Amino acid sequence: MRVVLDPVWTRIVDEGCDSFAMLGDTPYLDTSGLNVARSKHRTFLAQPEISRLISSMPVGHLGRP
Repeated sequence: MRVVLDPVWTRIVDEGCDSFAMLGDTPYLDTSGLNVARSKHRTFLAQPEISRLISSMPVGHLGRP
């Protein structure tokens, strides 16, 4: 999976938000394979901007239980 740096994540942290809710597929998963899904999530969460976001505030995900 190719990682594309996106300044929106840094902006969210810099704005001083108290928390953040991720909606929908984060990242987009175009597979039903568990190993592929886990790999895509690990890659997504390893991005420096995302890591900074999730370590600086409560982050929730709204989706299916």
